[in-house]
Amino acid sequence: MGIIDTISLAGTLVLALPIGMLGVEFLVGGETAMGVGFIAIAAALVVGQHYISVFDIKERVLGTAVDAVVLEEDEVPSDDDDTPEGYQK
Repeated sequence: MGIIDTISLAGTLVLALPIGMLGVEFLVGGETAMGVGFIAIAAALVVGQHYISVFDIKERVLGTAVDAVVLEEDEVPSDDDDTPEGYQK
């Protein structure tokens, strides 16, 4: 686990711990559905952070955008004509 992963986990725990503690308070207070719901949200935050990081999402988005921009060799315009093959003037 690198330093960035550790900082990311700490940031997630800063959000997830109060939500989980609220869920425990609801459970102790007798509101089972609310308690389980908040605990599930807190657990989903921590587990989601472990499997999906911001850098993974950024790489996926940028990779898709770059792939969409890159032209195939067939689509590159020739030197004497400004129109790519397959396009009409």
